[in-house]
Amino acid sequence: SSGVQSLADIILGPGEENKNNSGQRSKGMYLGISSNPIGAEGCGVLSQLCSIPGKGSMLSHLYLSQCSIGDEGIKLLSSAAVSNACTGLAVLDIAENSITKVGAKSFAESLVESYPDLVELKVAKNELGEEGVISLMGALVTRKDTNTDDDEPA
Repeated sequence: SSGVQSLADIILGPGEENKNNSGQRSKGMYLGISSNPIGAEGCGVLSQLCSIPGKGSMLSHLYLSQCSIGDEGIKLLSSAAVSNACTGLAVLDIAENSITKVGAKSFAESLVESYPDLVELKVAKNELGEEGVISLMGALVTRKDTNTDDDEPA
């Protein structure tokens, strides 16, 4: 995962090269690192990009399919998001990562409050089981209910 750390360092970077003309760090980046075995450790590093205190996520799209993150990796992303919400992250692809009902439940617990802008979640070809699917669907329904505009006509 030293490669993932190097990537995070470049994106977060200490220098001015990562800032736009107004002096702000760029947001809304797409990061696709699918099919790279970053494991859970890589998710710990990526959480630095998704859960920046007071700023949210540098990324709008994060593609992590086939990255061997497992339950531990999704737990690391979830716990980081609970501390600092991943505002701005719209798409998360965690397909084909051997995530079980344990990881799904952990992620579902953080999904309601910590991923307010998430509109697309890809979890295909994991081992979620019925319990994991129910946990995720329940969280998504709760998010939809809490994010519904009261001014919309019935």
